[in-house]
Formats: sequence, C-alpha cells, structure tokens
Amino acid sequence: RVAYKATVPMEADDRRKRREEQQVSIRRQKREEQVSKRRHFLPSSGADSDDEAIAVDTSVNSAITGLFSEDRLRHLASVATLRKILTTADPPIEKMIERGVVPRLVALLSFDNEMLQFEAAWALTNIAGGTPEETRAVLDANAAPRLVQLLYSSSAGVREQAVWALGNIAGDGPPARAHLLERGALRGVLHVLDEPAEPAVLRTAAWTLSNLCRHMSARLDSSSVGAALPAVLRLLDTPDGELLVDVCWALTDLCEKTHAPLAARIGVCHPLVTLLAHPSPGIVTPALLALKNITAADDSATDSVIEAGAIPVLVSLLAYPGEAVRRDAALALSNVTAGPPAHIQAALDAGAVPPLVRACQHGDPSLRKEACWALANAIAGEPEQVRYLVSEGVVPPLCGMLSMGDARITLVVLDALSNVLRVGELDRDADDEWSLNEYALLLEEAGGLEAVHKLLEHDNVDVFNLAYHIMSTYFAELDDDF
Repeated sequence: RVAYKATVPMEADDRRKRREEQQVSIRRQKREEQVSKRRHFLPSSGADSDDEAIAVDTSVNSAITGLFSEDRLRHLASVATLRKILTTADPPIEKMIERGVVPRLVALLSFDNEMLQFEAAWALTNIAGGTPEETRAVLDANAAPRLVQLLYSSSAGVREQAVWALGNIAGDGPPARAHLLERGALRGVLHVLDEPAEPAVLRTAAWTLSNLCRHMSARLDSSSVGAALPAVLRLLDTPDGELLVDVCWALTDLCEKTHAPLAARIGVCHPLVTLLAHPSPGIVTPALLALKNITAADDSATDSVIEAGAIPVLVSLLAYPGEAVRRDAALALSNVTAGPPAHIQAALDAGAVPPLVRACQHGDPSLRKEACWALANAIAGEPEQVRYLVSEGVVPPLCGMLSMGDARITLVVLDALSNVLRVGELDRDADDEWSLNEYALLLEEAGGLEAVHKLLEHDNVDVFNLAYHIMSTYFAELDDDF
C-alpha cells in the first residue's frame, strides 16, 4: 500500500475557495437567461411584399443620400426615415453599414439638436441590437464616448435612448463591457438612475446597469462599486417588478467576492433578506445569489448577513418550490458553516440541521451535494457542535454520499467523518481500555465502514489516503493490513 500522508484539515477560507468555481458557474448560467439585447421596435410588420421591399430599398437609398447632404435641414428627416426602417422586423442593417451610415450617425450625436440626437441614438440602438458584427460596427465608429456624453443630456428622451444603445452594446459580451467601462459608462448610467424620470427610463437604465456589470467584477474598482451600490440600494424598494429584477441582477455582480465586504458595509444585506420573501422567483433568485456571494467573502461580510437575519430565511428556502432556489439556499448555508464556530452556531440555532439532513438524504443530486457541503463544513466546528450534529442524524446521510461517485464530494465526506470519529475518540473513557468509540459504531451501523473500506481501491490518491487514515486509525482491529 501507499503510505498514508497526513493531510491538514481544510481551513474556512479553503472551503470557501473550493466552492468559488462552482458558484461562478451557477451564477453565469442564471445570468445568461436574462435578455442581453433589446431592439427598439415600432408596431410594424416590415416589408411583406416585393413592392414594399422595393419601396424600403428606395427609402434607404434616399435617406442615406440625405444623411450625407450638406443641407442640415435634410438630416433630421433622413435619420428619422432610417430609424423607422431599423424598427421593422428585417431591416437592411448590413447595407447601411456598408454605405457608411454608422459613423455618420455617430457624428450626428454631437450636433446641437436634441431631436437629431434622439433619432440618431435610436437608430444606433437598433444597429447595436443586432449581430456581434453589427454591434462591433457601432463600437468601431467610436460611438461609446458620444453616447456616454448624452447620458447627461437635459432631454429625458435623449438620455433614455443613449442608455438603451449602451445597454445593447454591453449585452454583446465582456470586451464590449470593458470598452464602455473604460469610457465612463457606469457613472453615466448612475446619473440617469439618479435623475427624475418616467418608469420606462428607469427600467432601461437598470437593465443597462445589469448588462454593464455582468461578469465584470474584476474590471470594476472599489470607487465605481462604491458609487453604484447606493444608487442600487435606493431602487430595491421599488414596486416595479421589471425594474427590480434588473437591479437585483446588477447587485449579484456588484456583490461578488472582491467587493462583497464593501457591499455588506454599505448595507445591502437587510434589503436583500427582505427580497427573499418576494412572491416572484425572478426576484428571489438574484437576491439569493447576491447574498450567497457575500457569504463567500470574508467573515466580516458573513457577519453582516447573519446580523440581517438571513439564516432563518435561508433555512426556510430549503423547502422552496423551485429546485434551483433550494440548491442555492443550501450553498449559501454551506458558506456560512465554512466560517468560524460562531457562524456554525448561528446556523445550528436557526434550525438548519434537520432540513439539511433531509435534503442530503432525499433531495435531487445537486441539492444533496450542497446540503452535504453545509453539514460537512459544520462538522469542522467545535466538539460540542459535532456532538449536536451527530445527535441530529448527520452520519447516515453523509455515509450515503460516499456512493455518489463524485471524488470531490467523497473527499469532503471523508474529511467530515474523520472529524466525527476524532470527537468520538475524545469521548471515550481513557481509563477503560474496553470503552468504544460510539461514533465508530454509528458509522458502521450506517454502512459507512463498508463504504470507506471500498474506497481503499479508489483511483484518486487523496480519496485512498483519507480512507486509509480512517481505517487504520479507527478500525485497525478489523483488518490485519492495518
């Protein structure tokens, strides 16, 4: 046999870091379900016949001619014509790009004419709402700085159209978002959100903010996040469900690990906990993910989550109708129990153990894994906490997880069972050579001994080492090999 190499128990930060990659994957999967681009349509069916198609083509040619005319009086009418064509179902965007329309529209954004700016920004909105190549044409024409400048326009209509165009550009992907952030788009969008506006304008600005922040935590400095969070907080009590959804999704990115402590200090935890009781799953989901992000940060951030009363609410979400919410609630609890004993105790006091045990035994596979993590992390706590967990029946479901065939989960369970057995050794009567490790007996009754023994044949050397350690330390009398 390969000699057993002692392994250091996982520290709290290590347990959190091991969860980080999966959390990012879950978050990105959910974010991709959000609409990233929105074209600004008018009620129109487009060209339904050959004659109408010819008419559209003629209108495009005429409008492009007027667009480049030296007669400024023709500019507004020409841009309006192109804008109307771009709001139809199948506009000739490629032809417009080939004819140089995009740089000309960008140039018109600088003209001192609000109606012209509005029409040009609307046209660019729909071009940027097309394919990646069409969005790239808008970026390559240097539209970003001029659109950002229009976010400070005195015209609410111009501000709305500029923020919409920027939202479509940001929806194209991380490179486009980085381009916009470097040109001050975030501050401009926050300005739009701060200005008195119609609900539709606020919805568009919140959607653009959500697109700008999507997966961009690493590109946002603390100053930008510090400016964005208060604006977002002011919108969390809005009764507008559509607005609230985008605000919450923006908050999930603003609360990613790097910025989570700042978000906690600014005070996002209490309103997020309140939103966990919202009737709409579309709002519960991002609010939960934002809180989960905060629990994945440092202990002070998790303190804020606990102080906001989140733990009992997270426990209640383990019975939520939606499978994804149940899983994410268990994941957030696993981050809490990955902390110091005080955090573990908060979870125990909130009654988290019984529903986590049930989830570990009877949940769907993804929920079982998250519940397993939460229980295993708690078992790394103080001996008295371990005794309580054992009394609540954690050993049988943990033993059951050893048959899942997931090497990572197997290691987590073996580490937890080793901690249980260690506490069992502490409880043996040192003066009685015949006294038994009661927890070892419990493990055997739950089928854990047989499962651990089978793992001695596992291909993963870390799994083998932990299994060998358990067998040789606590069950050596059962096998001559030990």
